[in-house]
Amino acid sequence: MDALVQLGALLTAGQDSVSDSIFSSLGALLQRDPSPVVRALAARTLELAHDPRAVPHLISAVEPEQQVAVRKAIIYALARYPSSQVTETLTALLNGKKIGKKISKKDEDEIRSAAALALAEVGDSSAVSALLEVLTRRRREEESFARSQAARGLGRIADRRALDPLLIALTHDKSMAVQREAARALGLIATDQDTKVLEALRAAALADDPYLAAAADNALNSITLRAKKE
Repeated sequence: MDALVQLGALLTAGQDSVSDSIFSSLGALLQRDPSPVVRALAARTLELAHDPRAVPHLISAVEPEQQVAVRKAIIYALARYPSSQVTETLTALLNGKKIGKKISKKDEDEIRSAAALALAEVGDSSAVSALLEVLTRRRREEESFARSQAARGLGRIADRRALDPLLIALTHDKSMAVQREAARALGLIATDQDTKVLEALRAAALADDPYLAAAADNALNSITLRAKKE
């Protein structure tokens, strides 16, 4: 553990000439060390490396890993490496694939939520369909974090296909966190011609929840500023 912490500090400091053997050793620790803490630290060290050579080791380890906390550490590390391969892996996790059968529903929800957060960070347009599919699952309150992160990711990607689902999330989702992220996302995507969105944001700006009201107000300001620049 101490060696991993020190190695992480060196990699963060931007040490040059990191050999392939370092990544191979970290990959071996990530998949074979008996300690979950060591495996999680190995994932974190690969994240700090900020080197694409880390990606194959992270992807290889994410599916066979049985400890949820370690798997989440791997997922968060993958978010540091935007690429089609990473998006494909995270999307599969979000869709319930590559999770494994011997896992509780609670743990599965945690993994899927972590994948949603990571995809939001990556901001890859190829993940739009998967994020939309998660956002529209409004019946299960325990998935609210995944839905909120899906909304955040859709805002970052700024694909107009998300407008209607985000509008529905803003006005009908039971989770205030989802409503807030939907408001922020709409502020990044909508134009001053999207009257239904503007009406919904104005209504949300009067909400009792001060955080939702602030998010909606900021979204309206963003739309107005973009319209003036155009």
